[in-house]
Amino acid sequence: MRLALSFGAAALAALAIAPAAAAEPQAFAVPWFTTAGGALIRDMTIAWESRGALDSRGENAVLVLPGAGRGPGAALAEWSAPGGPLDMPGTARLFVLAAGAPCGPGEVSTGPASRNPETGAGWGAAFPPLVVRDAVAVQKALADSLGVKRIRAVIGRGFGGLQALEWSRRYPHMVDAALAIGPPPPPAEDDASCQAQILRRHAAESPAAWRPDDPAALAHALEPLLTD
Repeated sequence: MRLALSFGAAALAALAIAPAAAAEPQAFAVPWFTTAGGALIRDMTIAWESRGALDSRGENAVLVLPGAGRGPGAALAEWSAPGGPLDMPGTARLFVLAAGAPCGPGEVSTGPASRNPETGAGWGAAFPPLVVRDAVAVQKALADSLGVKRIRAVIGRGFGGLQALEWSRRYPHMVDAALAIGPPPPPAEDDASCQAQILRRHAAESPAAWRPDDPAALAHALEPLLTD
């Protein structure tokens, strides 16, 4: 891996991110998924969308990860908006993959509100606890299924940024750069959502070292990776 960078909230304003557009996600499922805690989940599913075509070697991919409560279509629209980092010259030749996470919004991603295929009933409180590396493991399985061999950059902000850093730690041979924008805000005390619980576990186990940066640093870091 070439670099792993984190950026403060000030960087967001410099990206001229436009409002996200609604989109219809595709679904990817791992038939039998074992969580980091050892629980077995059948048909662990996440939502995903893409732009562009993967080259014959599987080496022109960029992975975009949405923040908490946002789907892959929203993330794809944000980073591809005019003036955004994926609107730079040369990026049209990239395969941009936006991958959601378990417990994501909508009806696609597996979470407490989805049906347990083993019982036919909703998971509810019986849904196994997840951590950030569980989300990354499902995303990695998706990338493998599509033939992705190299990822030029993994981009995320907030909850997506935590996943981007986890990608850089787990798969340094595959990821050229991890670009994490702004730490996720602490969940509200009364927020019992699945993703809020993931954030709390992450904060307790392995807090990320976020730091402020020059707002222009994101574009400067991406340019040589995406246009060479």
